[in-house]
Amino acid sequence: MKKKIFPLLIVFIMCFAGVLALQIFLGRPNAGAEVQDSEHYEKLFYTERYVTPEGGLIRLKDIKAPVVVMTFWASWCLPCVGEFKELLEFQKKYTEDQVFFLGVNQDTEEPLKALEKFRRDFPLRISYLLDEQGFISKNFGVEKLPTSFIFVNGSIVKRVDGPIEFQKEAWDDWLAKN
Repeated sequence: MKKKIFPLLIVFIMCFAGVLALQIFLGRPNAGAEVQDSEHYEKLFYTERYVTPEGGLIRLKDIKAPVVVMTFWASWCLPCVGEFKELLEFQKKYTEDQVFFLGVNQDTEEPLKALEKFRRDFPLRISYLLDEQGFISKNFGVEKLPTSFIFVNGSIVKRVDGPIEFQKEAWDDWLAKN
């Protein structure tokens, strides 16, 4: 009996390790790769208009900062909260005229209440959008949170699936392209 179980156990462990390795590989952002569907994202950058919770209108192409970061988040998302904590520190180094942040809230239950709490907890220089129906996230192909899109002078340079590691990005290089 023991001789039959041992090979099955080995096969099970190998399969489990393979699945785990695949999840790790697929879950990591590919930092050096070009952004797939860059034409699609750049078309959205230049054509779409968004209404803020206060009733204002935002068009990404009208933003004066050379670097625009559009991040999809939710108040219940712990990696999003961690990313916003890092953003507080990051915004001490760069001004809104250099790097503009647009946060697309994915909360579906009481999104205004969640947004107001988030604003109190994280006094950031960021413009917010509500995406209760998920139309914006669908257009951008967002499947997990946080997900961010970094545009430089209207061209997409990076999509980050997961929290942005602010200290590892090429902010100074991107700003030098302006």
